[in-house]
Amino acid sequence: GTYLGDGKSCVGVDCGIGACCNGDSPCTEVSQASCATAEDNYFGDGTTCVELGVDCSIGACCSQQETCSVTSRLNCQQSGGFPLPGGTDCESDPDICLPRGACCVDGTCNDTLTQFACGDAGGLYIGDDTLCSGGACDVGACCNGESPCAEVSRASCSAAEDNYFGDGTTCAGLGVDCTVGACCSEDETCSEMSKAACESLARIHQLGGTDCASSSCVISILSSTPDAGAIDARQPSAPEPTVPEEIVLTGWDQFDINFTGNPSLLTPQDFVVELIPGGEGVAVPNIVDVVVTGTGAVIQLDQPIPVGQWTIVRHVSSNTITWLGNLPGDVNANGVVVFSFEVDAMENCLNNPGTCNLWQCDANRSNACTPADLLRLIDIISGAGAFVGLSAGTLPEFPVLP
Repeated sequence: GTYLGDGKSCVGVDCGIGACCNGDSPCTEVSQASCATAEDNYFGDGTTCVELGVDCSIGACCSQQETCSVTSRLNCQQSGGFPLPGGTDCESDPDICLPRGACCVDGTCNDTLTQFACGDAGGLYIGDDTLCSGGACDVGACCNGESPCAEVSRASCSAAEDNYFGDGTTCAGLGVDCTVGACCSEDETCSEMSKAACESLARIHQLGGTDCASSSCVISILSSTPDAGAIDARQPSAPEPTVPEEIVLTGWDQFDINFTGNPSLLTPQDFVVELIPGGEGVAVPNIVDVVVTGTGAVIQLDQPIPVGQWTIVRHVSSNTITWLGNLPGDVNANGVVVFSFEVDAMENCLNNPGTCNLWQCDANRSNACTPADLLRLIDIISGAGAFVGLSAGTLPEFPVLP
């Protein structure tokens, strides 16, 4: 039977009817047979809607296992579930029964999101059932010494203040790297801090694990490829055409340089190009780009280095240089073109593969040193075709520069 409660009198009680939630209708008092919905929506003979406070609104019901079903509010409560407002369902939001909590996105708090939704928004999830009140978002990404990035309160971030990246920030969202290393300022002074902290100050971070004792913040030219002083002995253009206005020059139009320190902020304005001996009518190449590659950079020119000149690239702030020469036919790289000496040098290159650089023996620029290069060398030195005027060329002895 249905026990109606201590002290309850049978007077006025009709044991043939009871409270019923019939579909989406309000609560009614009918017989069990008339209560056409599922049996658990009939609340027993003698029950009344008023006394039980029956709410028949239908909505999503979340079980303790975070599964969802649609039923009346009262049935949900009686089964130990958590009823959501009437009219909700399980299909419109697959995560409707997952717990919510405070989520910090760019310093703004929202406590209606699940952990997954918070992550999708790039936010920091504070925890299930947490609310935005009470400064929930007063935590953020922190580089605490040499430890990995952690999301803690500002007060708990005990490292230097610039290692705390702001309330509501996340390690993943910022891509924070806490690796400690040497950090170089614009005035080339060094301090040791995390990569993220260094970059937040618009400084240059050396590799993780470096320190100021072993790392240089002074940017200067260390070496280059080809080596400084190399001479390009190859043809400066194709043999044809011979009309000066139609000749297309080719050759080295970039310097591949290694630096001390980190060159990542170098720009064309950090360098100047100089020529030796220079002269009237000789165009000085311009630097159009600096492409950084690790500890090196490629200095791109707007034209090949000129024939009969040493081309110097100078790093202005350190006053360090590297230089390359261009002297077609100078196979033995001594700065003077003498027919017999160059032919002997070419034959030595061909007879002993691997002993010469391409820029010495690849006279026709085929990317290989072959017998055809000996014939092209003779054309270059004799001034045949487009090579007129190249015979007996020289480069000045490279001076000692400041």
